[in-house]
Formats: sequence, C-alpha cells, structure tokens
Amino acid sequence: MKIEVNILAFHEEDLIAPCLSQWIHRPVDRINVFLNSKRWFPINRAVKSPEWEYDGDSTEDIINAYFPQIQLWMTNFDTETETRAFSMFLGRVRNLDYVIMMDVDEFFIDEHWREIDSQMRKGAEPGEEKPLGWRAQMQTYFWNLTTYVDPPDTYEPVIIVDPFRGIFENREPQQGLEAFEKVPYIMHHVSWIGPIERIQMKIKRSAHVADIVDEFKDQILNKGERPALDDNC
Repeated sequence: MKIEVNILAFHEEDLIAPCLSQWIHRPVDRINVFLNSKRWFPINRAVKSPEWEYDGDSTEDIINAYFPQIQLWMTNFDTETETRAFSMFLGRVRNLDYVIMMDVDEFFIDEHWREIDSQMRKGAEPGEEKPLGWRAQMQTYFWNLTTYVDPPDTYEPVIIVDPFRGIFENREPQQGLEAFEKVPYIMHHVSWIGPIERIQMKIKRSAHVADIVDEFKDQILNKGERPALDDNC
C-alpha cells in the first residue's frame, strides 16, 4: 500500500520542526510539505490585507537544514483549496492508495497513530470497497497545553483520503463527512499556543478569520489582552 503525507504550511518556523519530527519515523512512502509563498486568500474577504503577504521567515531554511528527506514544494496559490487540490492531484499522479492531509499545527500521539496506521492498511474486507478515508476529532489548545476547549471542537476534518475518490470544496468533502470513518483518537490542534504577539499575527493571517468570535478577536487584537479562559474551558 502506497501512502504519503501532505503537509500544508505558511510562515511556520515555530512549528515546522516538531511537526516533521512526528512523521520522519512513521511508515509512509514520502513526506511532502507544500510551503506557500503567500498566505491563502480568505474566500469570505473581498480585499487582501498586507498581513497576508509573505514577509519571510526561516521555515524553508529549517526544512533544508534539518529534514533533507522531506520533499519540499514551493507553491504560490491564492487559496488553501487550490493547494489541497494540487496535493490531491499529485496523489493521483503517484498512484497512491491514501493521502494523509495535515496542517503544521496538527499532531497525533505516536501510540495512537500506530493504531490508526494499522487500521488504514487493512484495506477492504472481502467483497467490499476499501474505506474512502478517515476524519478526526480535534482538541484545540489556547496559550499552552493545559488550556483547551472542552467539549472539543465539533468540526472533524478529513485527515486520510483516497485521492482517486475524495473530492473537496475548501476542506469539505463532496461526499459529506459521514462518508469517512472516524478515528478513535483525538488530534491535537496547537495553532493558538504561544505569546500574545504570535496569536495576534495568527488571527490577522488566518484564512478563517471571519469564523473567529468577535469578542475574542477584539480582546486580543485591539486590547492586547488574553481573554479570560478557564483551564479546560
């Protein structure tokens, strides 16, 4: 079974090393990083902002210096959708059985991934078609690894897909999320960890900025304050 990991990235110097470190010892045929030269344009915004322009960081240098086994693709797409579509196209060109689609800020515990990998490689039951793919429940962290959203996010992104059968609009599969099996383990989403300056820039550059609660954005961007979140909020 041929399986590759596709990781989408932009301006990720603080997370790229831990992200790639979780994959280099896992049994996949290739690890691809799609490093976009500009922030993906939010579909729900009519005007771009300077914050979305690439101002240079060390993501590319870190990959080249410490992860020579990684296949780095320098891309220049306007939207995340285009980047994902290109990565799926490569999956078909390379005749892959499955593509693992992850963002730089998404992590699985090694023990949990081994069991997910085992399930993925079982293939189809006799007389049945192999699974279309799998989705995962996320646990999203704020500030540090002790403060997270509870109950977890209701959104369950697709993380493994058959590139010949999966068709996506933005991050949503045309077949619907229910067509994908659900992995029994939490995916750890660490996008909002770090000092407030990093969170401010993360919000400004987010392609999903319109989906972030206004009060949350106001406290961080305009007041420079961390919202009063209880642990396990």
